[in-house]
Amino acid sequence: MAIYHLSAQVISRASNRSSVAAAAYRAGEAIEDRRLEVMHDYTDKTGIAHKEILAPAGAPAWMKNRAELWNRVEASEKRCDSQVAREMNIALPKELDFEQSRELLRAFVKEEFVERGMVADVAMHMGDANNPHAHVMLTMRELAGDGFGHKQREWNDRKLLEHWRAAWSLQCNQVLERAGHEARIDHRMLKAQGIDRVPTVHLGPAADLEARGIATDMGDRQRKILDINQVRELHRSREERIDRALEALTQRASTFSEKDVARIVLKQAAGVHLGPEELRATVNHVWGRDDVVLLGEDAKGALWLTTVDRIGMRDRIRYLRSEFIK
Repeated sequence: MAIYHLSAQVISRASNRSSVAAAAYRAGEAIEDRRLEVMHDYTDKTGIAHKEILAPAGAPAWMKNRAELWNRVEASEKRCDSQVAREMNIALPKELDFEQSRELLRAFVKEEFVERGMVADVAMHMGDANNPHAHVMLTMRELAGDGFGHKQREWNDRKLLEHWRAAWSLQCNQVLERAGHEARIDHRMLKAQGIDRVPTVHLGPAADLEARGIATDMGDRQRKILDINQVRELHRSREERIDRALEALTQRASTFSEKDVARIVLKQAAGVHLGPEELRATVNHVWGRDDVVLLGEDAKGALWLTTVDRIGMRDRIRYLRSEFIK
């Protein structure tokens, strides 16, 4: 099941971090850090499926060289607490293969970061089939001549991060739909989606250790959350599941199909196994509700429905029915 995760962090000298070290680790390379006079060697790192540097049109050729890029980034910063790079951590949909994931990520990075003037160092990590993800390291200064100019403060705007989160969700869902997958992701908080569940945590580096059977604090925290959600879900009635599903569906559109109901029920019950019989019984439970109205079938034979949730809806229902039954 596709999951949503897109977060941003700043690599800063205030926390004793180096963009050269971070780039070497993400790409699995050995890069000399000229400022610190140390070699960061991560050539033994596995699971790196793809890496590339994307730069704006007209950028000097040296910016496509990873060692040169991040050493010059470090050289352009003089303060001991300088922010040297921004990093985006992005979960890749498990339903997509390598080529589909790469093209999706490449298009997103070009449109949202490179076209704004950033140089993007991209690394796809797909060693764990349950945790395919990408690291995108971004420069924070504008390009000026053959080097870097001023810091672009507008790239730090919280509203821009929210835009990136929404844009990734939209582009992922478009690719999933074109590829014939029913899975969808949603960048909104669970409460905004009408999902009553404790949010799980992003394991990050702990995912590699957990995959090898090594327990971590983050893994323990995740397991506690999953246990809480499982107890909650097992005690819900079919009526409660349908209430939550309809609330979430009608927030997004006036109409929905049986498949939409099944998809949202499964999403809301994440972490709890609902067998085929229970899922079918839950979906069938929709038909017995007074607030659900059948609109008809579409050209593919899918049944579409809507809800009566306020006075004056009957006229809208007649109109919607006319769109399906002609």
